[in-house]
Amino acid sequence: MARKREAKAPKSIDRASSTPFRRLRIMISSRNNDLIPDAAGSVKLSDVRKELQNVLQAETFLGRRLLDVWINEQAGAEAGDANAWETCIHEVDKADVLIVIYNGEAGWTNDAGGIGICHHEMSYAWFRTPGKVFLVQMRFESEQARKLQNPVEVADSSPQNQSFSKFLSRIRPFTAFADDREQLKTQVKQATLNAIAKYFDLGRRGMHVGEISAGPALDWSRLTYTQRKRAMEDAGRGYFISRGAKEKATDLVWGWGGEKILVRIHGIPASFGIAEARELVGRPYLNDHLPLGAKGMAGIVGPFHIILCHKAISESQVISFMGHPDLFIVKAAAGFFVADRVSFVQALFLMNAVDSDAIHSGLQSMFEWVESQAQELGNIVSRARSRASILRSVAAQIALQSETRQ
Repeated sequence: MARKREAKAPKSIDRASSTPFRRLRIMISSRNNDLIPDAAGSVKLSDVRKELQNVLQAETFLGRRLLDVWINEQAGAEAGDANAWETCIHEVDKADVLIVIYNGEAGWTNDAGGIGICHHEMSYAWFRTPGKVFLVQMRFESEQARKLQNPVEVADSSPQNQSFSKFLSRIRPFTAFADDREQLKTQVKQATLNAIAKYFDLGRRGMHVGEISAGPALDWSRLTYTQRKRAMEDAGRGYFISRGAKEKATDLVWGWGGEKILVRIHGIPASFGIAEARELVGRPYLNDHLPLGAKGMAGIVGPFHIILCHKAISESQVISFMGHPDLFIVKAAAGFFVADRVSFVQALFLMNAVDSDAIHSGLQSMFEWVESQAQELGNIVSRARSRASILRSVAAQIALQSETRQ
């Protein structure tokens, strides 16, 4: 009798290990041989960076390494030659996250009148992808016994260092501070966590944005333009009310930056390029004098316009909406922020406002940029005061002309 063959159990496939996985690439930038305080005396920044590289690269999640860390020792960055300079800038391009450790030094340069490599790395990244830049600033006193020099004094010690210091003062990045080796390690780890959280949030929103095949976004797509416009504006109002804004007629008054700012919300129920959808909003800033000139509006400044666009919008369309190109305009992940330098009109354009979740998430992202990364809140409040002053004068003149005609 023939023996039955036993069926062989299929080999288990470790699908997780075979799944393509791209690690987050982190670059840590700083001077190499400069000293910072340490419990035992002082330590080179290069040694701390190597330690951080080893620690961060050893971190795992569910058995997988998440991070690749590049430090400029790998480029021979102290060599001061063109190849090392180009290698460092190439690595800035490749990096998902740039963590800059600032001790007042701009770094070496081949050009006596040029900027240092540390300055160049940060400015190169900042003007291309500011969201990936994290700054940790050292602060400690000079101490001859430990060969330590106060970073503030270092920043004033050469034209290159002064240039880097002025650049940081001008762009005003969000900054963490560290007094010694252990605090520096803690702040770099915290910056790494913040970067991971930011990429997670961007990825989550990226998967959501524009998807209208199911759920509330699909429901909104079934609405008429007028209905969708109302739904978008209601969702926008809900976000500001959750942050403490109070309803004032058809607009909102929001306590922000030490002022009561009038917030006006407008929904464009399709792509900005579709005239029929865009015309439902028109140019609302032309009527800003009406709410500011009304009774009961004393002490209120602005307004600040929120333009919710159901789908896409481009920079050229933003410029067309504002009426001329000489504007302060910034592209952020979720949309655009724009301000007119003459009339002080200010508006935030949010793209892909496909449902209430997308609107709340996008507005949160934009205001995090305003308040933390760009530190633009003070300028927004100052413009809002100027805009209110202009509008009240306009309203008074219109009222005077009306009386004259009577």
